Amino acid sequence: MARLAVASAKSEGSHLRIVSRAVLAVAAAGISVIPAVVAAGPASAAAGRPAAIPAATGYSAAGSLAGVAAASTRSAWAVGYAGKAVSSKVLMLHWNGSRWNRLTSPKVLTSAGALSAITVVSANDAWAVGSTGSFLHPHTLILHWNGKTWSAVNSPKPVAGGSLSAVTANASGGWAVGSLTTGPTVPQTMPLIFKLTGSKWSRSDPEFGAHSGVLLNGVAATATSTFATGLFTGMITGVLARLTGASWNFVSRFPEQGTFNWLNGIAAGPHGIAFAVGYKTGTAKLGVVSIEWTGHAWVKAPAPNSANLSAVAFAPGGTAWSAGYRDNGGNLHPTILRWKRNAFVGVSSPAKLAQLNGLGFATAGYGWAVGNTDPASGQVKTLIEHWNGHSWR
Repeated sequence: MARLAVASAKSEGSHLRIVSRAVLAVAAAGISVIPAVVAAGPASAAAGRPAAIPAATGYSAAGSLAGVAAASTRSAWAVGYAGKAVSSKVLMLHWNGSRWNRLTSPKVLTSAGALSAITVVSANDAWAVGSTGSFLHPHTLILHWNGKTWSAVNSPKPVAGGSLSAVTANASGGWAVGSLTTGPTVPQTMPLIFKLTGSKWSRSDPEFGAHSGVLLNGVAATATSTFATGLFTGMITGVLARLTGASWNFVSRFPEQGTFNWLNGIAAGPHGIAFAVGYKTGTAKLGVVSIEWTGHAWVKAPAPNSANLSAVAFAPGGTAWSAGYRDNGGNLHPTILRWKRNAFVGVSSPAKLAQLNGLGFATAGYGWAVGNTDPASGQVKTLIEHWNGHSWR
């Protein structure tokens, strides 16, 4: 989930996103597994009055964007990778109210690796996660924004063989999740979870999911519950995990559970609710997986049927959005959905051949969707779309 555009270590011809570089490492080791897809962690965004929309809202370069988060209408970040997935460089962009620019400091922002997710707590507090190094030998990466500069977090020490796919945080703490690969077989891939307490990160429940073959790709905390989404690589099946006390446990039953039903990400909203999304890989037209946590139970959340939902997020005010793509004869077309009353409904996207991987909002009327152009159209390039309160442009 996180994960980003592209899918195999040999080419960028696939339309799947690499959310966790650990997935590529597993595949390269000889395991038959399709890369997982995941949404960037939900972004907390400061409310603000919508400003005039500048024309230069896009940024196009070789690579892909996985996540986006906004502190205001004049400050937002988008993260992903630059270049080709198998030889990628960490990519972070900043929106200054007029245009997107690439950040190159600290040095890790141009080093080998990729960022998978970003979340904003305030104008002076934000977190981004991913991995550094090669896809065969990644190390976890956590970056922090203090209001002036980004810096790498080296305590706890980066985990060798680990990759972080999603992050969520508030003023008191948060969570980052991903996967750890210790060998070439499926059971040697396990969940990786970090807990943020105040401003300090620590490894959480290191025995959870040991020898399970599970990758985690999304995390969200409601007022009363904390959940993570993931993928069991052995059966290409989505999994849910829930924090109970100090321990994580897999949720034994939930709607849309089953073989080939992936969960790609999760976001928490107001009043204790949450949405988790994904898609059904066992259907020719990529059937949607969409479920809602009501505060008491998981239920199906109606949505247009044919799409791969990669991202889900809440805008300030409580409106839920989801995004991904639909496959039309091998061509990918972006999908954007908005929750209205009791179902997700489609909203027009300006891009023609592309996929969307992340969503983030500064206000209900000012937001961003990020992803990449359709790999089948040629070289994969970054893609950014802007929500002006009335339409995506």
